Amino acid sequence: MRLHTIRYYLTFEGPPVSIFFYSTFVTSFWLWLYALSGALVRSERAFGGFVRWLRNHGLIDTKEKPIQALGLISALIVTVLYVAVTVLSLVF
Repeated sequence: MRLHTIRYYLTFEGPPVSIFFYSTFVTSFWLWLYALSGALVRSERAFGGFVRWLRNHGLIDTKEKPIQALGLISALIVTVLYVAVTVLSLVF
């Protein structure tokens, strides 16, 4: 009975209480995404070829526009994760 009640409130079947539960995870997601993209931008030695390719094609400029570089890397991370989850859900 209790599990059914929890599922009722955490899905969108019940009253709009779930928005308060799930919104707490959005801030953590954005924080980890920002930290991961910052680490990838700063670790040019490990990903030097990829960052160099992005610079040569004019897609990233870490010296003049660092926030735009973080945004691009964040978008790439989200895209890769989305494609991976989609492919895995189709396979399994």
